[in-house]
Amino acid sequence: MADNRFGDYLKTALSGEFDILLQKKLDIPALTTINKKPDAIIIDENVDGTCGDELCLRIKTEETIAAIPVILLIEYNDNKSYISHAASKADRLEPRTTDIYRLRTDIRMLINSYLFLAKRTNRMLANTTHMLPEAMEKDEDNLIFINKVRELLENNLSTEGYTIDMLCSTMGMSRTVFYHKIKEVTGRPPVEYMLTFKMERAKMLLKSGRHSIAEIADMLGYCDAKYFGRKFKDYYHICPTGYLKKIEQAPAVNS
Repeated sequence: MADNRFGDYLKTALSGEFDILLQKKLDIPALTTINKKPDAIIIDENVDGTCGDELCLRIKTEETIAAIPVILLIEYNDNKSYISHAASKADRLEPRTTDIYRLRTDIRMLINSYLFLAKRTNRMLANTTHMLPEAMEKDEDNLIFINKVRELLENNLSTEGYTIDMLCSTMGMSRTVFYHKIKEVTGRPPVEYMLTFKMERAKMLLKSGRHSIAEIADMLGYCDAKYFGRKFKDYYHICPTGYLKKIEQAPAVNS
């Protein structure tokens, strides 16, 4: 992190769920030699005169840590800024002003995907050693693929009528190829995966208590709160209002 105050804020805000190691300057040797490598890395847009894109590239070209998900913080949340960071090889771009709940969720999703693929690689190590190089390359390709899908879904979360065809087009894949790829990686067809992505985000937004149901419907690209409510109830078997009441009635837990 370049900004000490912002770095300290992130460390405080995220430490309830994650163990945080804060570096004022990227120290790759330290990341490659510690007993437990990080499950995710957050890079500021500019650190000690070096742009975040270059730092991301350094991480991704270091073989021992290249598979670790990297989040690059960017100053502006607009299409031009996103395009300018396309060559950074970061797994996710996040505005520096992003909601901490969103950042926490995105980190957790990236880590879960990373750990899932790491477990698959370990199983292959034990059972199919002769296939190791191909298997590892395939798993890394899968991680890159699903992170790109999640990034596109995130960027178009509020776009009403965002379709699988639009997603396939941006991914540069035919609908058939995309269907088989996402089914292979996630075990779910595209429509189901997209719905799950939205519903998980809906649950998180409701739990935060910072938005009305109508606002959340708009944030998730639904035409109105009533339609969003039906989709939420179909998925979770409880309406958004009922879910909010359930949260309010839940006993407080001391941590």
